[in-house]
Amino acid sequence: MQTIPTYVVMGFLGSGKTSAITAGIESHKISNVLLFQFEQGLQSPALSNERVHTFSIDDDPKNTISTCQQVLQDHQYRELWIEWNGMGSLEQFETLFLRSPLGDMLTIKHIYYVTHPEWVESQLPYLGEIPLSQIRYSDTVILDNTTQEKAKEYTDLAPNSTWIACQDVKQWPITKPIQMSKPGWKQYAIIPILLALGYMFYAQPNWVTMTTAILLQMIPFLLLGTGISVIVEQYASPYRIEKYLHRSPIFAYILAIIMACTMPLCDCAVIPILRSLTRQGMEPKVSLFFTMISPLLNPIVLLSTYYAFPKEPMILWGRPLLGILLAFIVSQYCGSRIYGRTDAFPPWKQLTLVKSLSKDIGFFGRLQEETLRLLPFIIIGSILSSGLQLFLPKQWLQDISLSGSILVIFGMMALAFCVSICSTADAIIARSFMNVIPLPGILAFLLFGPLLDIKNYVLLRNLFPNSFVKVYSISIILGTTIICILFSIIGGYAL
Repeated sequence: MQTIPTYVVMGFLGSGKTSAITAGIESHKISNVLLFQFEQGLQSPALSNERVHTFSIDDDPKNTISTCQQVLQDHQYRELWIEWNGMGSLEQFETLFLRSPLGDMLTIKHIYYVTHPEWVESQLPYLGEIPLSQIRYSDTVILDNTTQEKAKEYTDLAPNSTWIACQDVKQWPITKPIQMSKPGWKQYAIIPILLALGYMFYAQPNWVTMTTAILLQMIPFLLLGTGISVIVEQYASPYRIEKYLHRSPIFAYILAIIMACTMPLCDCAVIPILRSLTRQGMEPKVSLFFTMISPLLNPIVLLSTYYAFPKEPMILWGRPLLGILLAFIVSQYCGSRIYGRTDAFPPWKQLTLVKSLSKDIGFFGRLQEETLRLLPFIIIGSILSSGLQLFLPKQWLQDISLSGSILVIFGMMALAFCVSICSTADAIIARSFMNVIPLPGILAFLLFGPLLDIKNYVLLRNLFPNSFVKVYSISIILGTTIICILFSIIGGYAL
């Protein structure tokens, strides 16, 4: 049975779908064309009435399929165009045209999405997942009333699609696709870097062992954190989060502390959760506060700290309490900056971080997708961390132990950043420094490491704008330094 070549045009009302369809039909120079409209546009298509059939996405699917079958069987059309509603889900579309008897009658050649920059910037961030899923489902995105240079700013919304920028949507068939930037020398620099790492691994077998140990320690917590972030994205209701957490700011912070004390989330897991909570409607300051205190109040961390310092109440109680204080101060200052300045990281661009919506891949599919995306950055952080642990001069620690508390604090913060030990095990490591490092330095190591180390910094740079990462990092450095200096003064340690 010969199938009918089919072209689909998606987009919101007023985007220019009907004009794009008219231009597409004229460019193909084929007579006897049929149009199925699932949204009656503001303009009439350039086809006779008997060749245009209008439906609603709210109609009974069986009746719609039956009617479409009858129309296609009664006439020998050479081409079919479908104008799909901007708020019609892809599941509805596939039910009608792919998973029904119509699927045997049609061959979908191309799917287009028609939009314009003003709508992307002002409407897309607030319309839910359906419009974004349509954009990513499309083979070609037609961006009306813009230039190629301007349109390049939007291509991250659907990096696997072809983008066409035009001044008038009627001219899109004769407009060349946007030329994506070709990889520069930085992309090819990965080859000599990999060769150098391979040689160093060969020359230093201990490096491989240490890297593997760090990865084995991190991956279970990465899976846990990613799993929770996927659950938040897919199943948590933004309206419910807003209802309970925006009702009382004090309640929100108390709930964040309770959650942090009961959930085994270490610093390897909290960065993806920060992104998910903020996107689902949690106040950015609260979500940042929660993700900062989680690796400090994690029940495993509390137990390991008690095991390592049973006779040091200044550490045993100082770490969680001072950590809460530090997290609260930093979150108040940095929370509103999570998405940077509006002009640097506008709301529509936040959508580039949203889950893949082109198809329903389920929880485990989404978990696999997100884990594989973050895994390269975890590997990079592990390689750097193990390398610094291996090659860091051992005399350095002894030298800073002889200096005053201020230098000890900075030195231990730098050590915590470099070695990137998981917060569930850092108290045991810190215990080994007790004979040479005063308590302010130990506290700096235990506070700073879970909040900022190499692997977390790499993840932050991948998931958040640089403007936020810089302010966040500086705030943690200054906050930890001030708290530990005050701790030194109160405790009577020499500065």
